[in-house]
Formats: sequence, C-alpha cells, structure tokens
Amino acid sequence: MTAAIRSIALIATLSACTGQPEGPADISPDDSGADSSEDTAPPELTEIDADTLAAWLAEEAAETRELLLINTHIPYAGEIPGTDEHIAYTNESGLAEAVGDDADRLTVVYCRTGPMSANAASDLVELGYRAIHDLPGGMNAWEDAGYTLED
Repeated sequence: MTAAIRSIALIATLSACTGQPEGPADISPDDSGADSSEDTAPPELTEIDADTLAAWLAEEAAETRELLLINTHIPYAGEIPGTDEHIAYTNESGLAEAVGDDADRLTVVYCRTGPMSANAASDLVELGYRAIHDLPGGMNAWEDAGYTLED
C-alpha cells in the first residue's frame, strides 16, 4: 500500500471515529489544529475545453505550470500528447495515488468521449481534491478542436 493510499485510509478511519469529514481537503496546512476550512475553497469539479488544455500543456512545456494529465479511458485507445498517466476511471485508489497528498495539485482527466473521466473527476472531488478539471468530450473534443492524438 502506498503512502498516499495509507494516508487516505487513515483519514477515513479517523473520520469514522471522530465524525469529521474525510479527504485531503480537510488536512490543516499548519500544526496548530485550528480549523482552516474558512481559508480554502470547497472542492468542486471544473470543466475545461481543448484549447485551454492545449495552452496549459504549452505552458507546462515552458516549465511554468505543473500539470498532471490522466487518461481514464478503458480500454486504452490512444492519448493526448503530454499525458502523464493512464489509469482506469474505476480505479479510485490509483487516481488518488497519482494525484498524491496535495489537494490543490492541478489535474486534468479525460477519456474518449467524456463519461468515464467525469466519473473519475467526481470521485477525486469527493475525496477532497480541489484542482480537478475534466475535459468534456475527451479525446473526441481534442480532435474536433484540431489537435492530434498519440497511439
């Protein structure tokens, strides 16, 4: 079991015992034990379009943005150039492990047409991740916008 999964499991276990919400969004950045939920936005799913993703990937290539791009489509049917991971949309623990302990890590998920990545994105948001973006239409939307896929 990886450290990220152990952390999530520990939070879930402690939450069940204390009645507190679970997930990385509820981890205070300081050790004071003070409730910092007023300082952070609640997790929500954001949709982006292919042109925005292309711009983010171009910025990342210039090393000005840290972006995790995850293909959630099963079975594998190609990918958007710059994809970091291929993780099945049903593998919630694998998705959480890829994103890691940083609830604000900029992450984009996509699939072939949209439903698989929408499910994966919703799962990550429910775990407390705050910077999750879904590409509606997935690889089809990417190609419709004039971009190419890799095999």
